[in-house]
Amino acid sequence: IDLLKMDIEGVESEVLNQILNEYKLYPKYLCIDFDARRSGVKRNEYDVCMKNILTKYRIIKNENFDISFELI
Repeated sequence: IDLLKMDIEGVESEVLNQILNEYKLYPKYLCIDFDARRSGVKRNEYDVCMKNILTKYRIIKNENFDISFELI
């Protein structure tokens, strides 16, 4: 997978954690719309997800929690 783009209305952290941790899938690019975090909910889930992502990815764009990452 070269690009994974997600806009799944509030469950992005849970799904991303599953993709990265359980399935061990690492697309070259991630483009994620973190709706839950933008609205101020699920902060802990977002923090855990970002910690997981940043072990393998770097942020290349961040606009109001629409974040794009590139595999390191």
